[in-house]
Amino acid sequence: MNSDVLIPHLPEPTMSALATKIYVTEGQHVKKDDTLLDVETDKVVLEIVAMANGCLLYTSDAADE
Repeated sequence: MNSDVLIPHLPEPTMSALATKIYVTEGQHVKKDDTLLDVETDKVVLEIVAMANGCLLYTSDAADE
């Protein structure tokens, strides 16, 4: 089963977020709670973790889609 990695809801004044560090590569196996990436806003840095065991199929830059 495939799952998307989603950024949690950010406070209203936050206009954008930037992935500043990606810890896994395409094809890499991850376990639940492994850190996948850091996301930075103007106010906070969020650590995004895997919600389940699995394999990262691909990365995407939503700005390009």
